[in-house]
Amino acid sequence: QFSSCEEPLYAYSSRYLSAGCGIWKPGRTVQVSLPKDITDIEGNTLREDVSFSFTIAPDSLPFELVDTTPRANDTVSIQYGSLSLWLRFSDYTPLNPNLRVSVVPDVQVSQIASLPSGPCKILHFRLTNLQVNARYEVHIPSSIRDTEGEELPHDYRFVFYTKP
Repeated sequence: QFSSCEEPLYAYSSRYLSAGCGIWKPGRTVQVSLPKDITDIEGNTLREDVSFSFTIAPDSLPFELVDTTPRANDTVSIQYGSLSLWLRFSDYTPLNPNLRVSVVPDVQVSQIASLPSGPCKILHFRLTNLQVNARYEVHIPSSIRDTEGEELPHDYRFVFYTKP
């Protein structure tokens, strides 16, 4: 049982347990208690109750944009004037319906909800009203935050081209 976690634990092998209850926040201390009657997939039990705790360390990696599709300077085929834009980040970011990624010249930009819902490392946008044989510049604002509130270090911009 994880303290302040009402979701069940899932045992995937005889080596680890997993909890998906959002407890993994920096600075938070997690108390784990395993009763001696818990069994692994082979039916083995512990000799005695086991308890331990640990503290989640601060995030040591900067939040940044690590990849895009299309990539900078790609020439991409478009069908029916539309294209998927994928942004991959170094850390999880909550879905934000107010997020404004812009494209010049102006096209329709729609954020697509990701599956599973909730924080993700990849954001998906649909670009519509694109023209063939055109140059587009994508603007990604630094106001995008990870789940710990860290913003991107700067705005990102990249160019891609279209072809039939």
